[in-house]
Formats: sequence, structure tokens, C-alpha cells
Amino acid sequence: MLVVSHACVTDINQQIYLEMEKMGHHVDIIVPSNFVATGLANKPIKVKRWPGFNGRIIEIPTIFNKSIPLHFYKKSLKKVFADSNPDAIYVAEEPYSISCYQVLKSALSHTTAVGFYSAQNIQKEYPFLFKKMEKYVYKNAALAVSISADVTSVLRNKGYKNNICEIPLGVDEQHFQISQKWRKEARKDAGIPENAFVIGFAGRLVQEKGIDLLIKAFQYNTKKIQNIHLLIVGRGPLISTMKEKVMDYGLKEKVTFKVDAIHSEMPKWFNCMDVHVLPSKTMTNWREQFGRVLIEAAACGVPSIGSSSGEIPFVLEKLGMKAVFPEGNIEELAKELELAYQSISHPENIRDIAISQFGNRRIANKLIHAFQSVV
Repeated sequence: MLVVSHACVTDINQQIYLEMEKMGHHVDIIVPSNFVATGLANKPIKVKRWPGFNGRIIEIPTIFNKSIPLHFYKKSLKKVFADSNPDAIYVAEEPYSISCYQVLKSALSHTTAVGFYSAQNIQKEYPFLFKKMEKYVYKNAALAVSISADVTSVLRNKGYKNNICEIPLGVDEQHFQISQKWRKEARKDAGIPENAFVIGFAGRLVQEKGIDLLIKAFQYNTKKIQNIHLLIVGRGPLISTMKEKVMDYGLKEKVTFKVDAIHSEMPKWFNCMDVHVLPSKTMTNWREQFGRVLIEAAACGVPSIGSSSGEIPFVLEKLGMKAVFPEGNIEELAKELELAYQSISHPENIRDIAISQFGNRRIANKLIHAFQSVV
């Protein structure tokens, strides 16, 4: 399999392809050599290899390297496809993106077993050029990898008629684990007392992720519960605003921001938490597509509280969790936090369910079977 993925510039996103290699398949990955994650960094991400992954990582510069839907590769991909001679090509990009269209135009002379990825759970109409590219992808792709039933509905409603396989996001069971050592190390690094009840958030600090709601709900709980602490792991455009809120609420001693954490270190920070919160808010053009942090936290034995936005309630249900609050409702979120403080969690049970439902081995197996069906 040849994979084309901007996300794989970050090594942790190569995990699932390592699982494919363990199953006896060969995987090469094409990535941008100069991709910039807007809002998180101002310079290109240095491409790294995930430990154990043996396939080729082919770095090619891109145009519009600061945009996921607009970026495309500077040179023709036909020679790469000819050299690799893959049985299947997986474009891990949305069907309306320029890179997805570019790959299909180049790939079809080598193999018709070309699939794309989609997490778009809101039906949107795009400008004329993007609509034309999307229609071309729908007509010529043999397979769509959809991450949820809502995404599948959008694809069908927009006219995609070929094969669809619903495959959720996965978590690496070897990397995300329960560890008392990591728990102690993280609390020491963050200056959090060992006996504190830690409420955690992990993700981008942007409006749609609802971090402002969590800080306000946390403030309510500090009036009732003394021994609680809030750990916010992530960075983004709202970082200064959120720090100001913490100061305004008088929470400086009870809230810790970790803005320099990298994704590969997240198991340590999840282990630091007693409960994880994903308080996403549906926006005009966005609602939570999955919530990968939910399954990563669960693989570390940590329960989550989530809002009712998008896919969150369904992911939590599959994890055996029921702590869902109406999105935007601070009072209900505060109640869920209090319930979590009063509850006894069972980390090993939480992890077992997470791995059985979302472990990368299982997800990789489903992805291989999906592509084998169209080869």
C-alpha cells in the first residue's frame, strides 16, 4: 500500500501503518516536506519516523503548505507510483481537497484500487472548482474510508456511489498505557500534588473545543471541592485569553497549562489525569468529528466526560461511558465533574474496552480488508 498523508509528518500518525507491516504488508508513505500546522507552529514540521515503522517515507514539497484542503505536491506523483508499483493507494485526505484530486489523477493509470478518507460530518457546498474536484474523486475512487455513520450519510447524500467502509480512528495499545511511573512524573513536572484530583483537557485551544466552558465549570467546583486541579495540555490562538480567565477567576494555583507537550508524550499527561474532559461546541460549519483524545485517554485507563457535540456521545457509548452533558451547559458540566470526583474508576476495565473497540491492530486489519475488497 502507498499512503499519501499530510498527518503522517507527525510520527505518531504512522502507528497504524506499523500495525499493517506486522500483518505482513508493505507500506510506503508520501508526506509534505514543508507542512505548517497553522495555529500551532510558524515553521514547517520536521518529518519524523515512528519507531519500528520500516516503510519508505517519501518527502515532497507542497504548494499552499499551511492549508490542509489547499496543499498539493510540487512535482508529479506518477514516477513515485511507478517506482512503488502499489496494489492499493490510500489518500488520507478529504475528497474535496486539492491533494486528493491530484493523487487520483496520477494514480489511476497504476491501480484502480484508490481510496480516500473522510471525517466531514456536515454537508457543505464548496466553490465551483472544489465541487468539480470532489465529483471527480467520487466518480473514480474505489473506496471511501468513513469514520462514522454521519460521515457516510454525507458522502451518500453528495453523490458518492462506490464502496464505503466505516472505520473509526484508532489508538496504539503499545504507546498509550496505564503507568503509575508516568503519573508521578507528570505531576512532579507540572507541580501538581500527588493526592490532587486532576481534571484534564487535551487538544487545541480554539473556540470550538469549549475550553472556556471547562474553566468556568471548574471554578464552580472549586467552591465545593478543595483538592482538585485542572491540567490543560495544548496550545492554540486562545492560550492568552484562557490564561487571563484563569487569573480573573482567581484560579492561578489550581490550573496548570502545558503548552509545550508533543503528541508522542501524551500518554504521560493522560496518566496524570483522574478524568478527562472534551467540552466541544458545535459551530456553524463544524461539529466534533470523532474526538480521538477520548480513546487515547481510555487506553491510559482514564474516563472521560464529553459534550453532546457530533460523534462524542457515540464514542463514549462504545467506551462504556455515560458522562455526556448538553453542549454549552456549564452547570451540567460542573455536575458531571462533581460526579466524577465522587466515583471510583476502574482503569484496567476502561483500557480493555478501549483496546477491544479502537486498538490500532483491529483498525489496521479493517483497513486492509477494505482495500483487499477493491484490489
